[in-house]
Amino acid sequence: MRSAPPPLSGARGGSGNGASTNGTSTNGASTNGASTNGVSANGASAKGTSTNGASKWVWPTDRAAAPRGVSGGGILLSGRVGQDVRAASAGRVVYTGSGLRGYGNLVIIKHADSLLSAYAHNREMLVHDGQDVAAGQVIAHMGEGEGVHRSPVLYFEIRQNGRPVDPLAFLPR
Repeated sequence: MRSAPPPLSGARGGSGNGASTNGTSTNGASTNGASTNGVSANGASAKGTSTNGASKWVWPTDRAAAPRGVSGGGILLSGRVGQDVRAASAGRVVYTGSGLRGYGNLVIIKHADSLLSAYAHNREMLVHDGQDVAAGQVIAHMGEGEGVHRSPVLYFEIRQNGRPVDPLAFLPR
């Protein structure tokens, strides 16, 4: 039996799958914990990496255009179907599946007790629940969005303490 994904409150279209909204999923991944508020991207390098605290962050995919902000906190990154989607920072995969309506095939990676990243609208997922991933490791291939975003796109979101934060603050400039 598949466990519910960590909560992504503000999910476009709602979850409808019984995912917890108290910050802890049924698979033991907590979105609460030590706060790292006020952390901003620093140490950007020419290689497309950034450090945020002790973590290294990279862009989750090659960008065909400027990222587009989405209400709710994430960004849309345009590309082409089949394009590599990479882990933006090292962590452990806590969810792969399509149980959250509006996200298509979704990968969620836990980076710290209070930090998650989500990668939605994948055509193919290359990782599994419980797998450790490195920053920049290919985790999926880009698919098409849903509804008004019916084009090759990656929806990317970072959540800190269960709340969406600006992903651009973590990614290299």
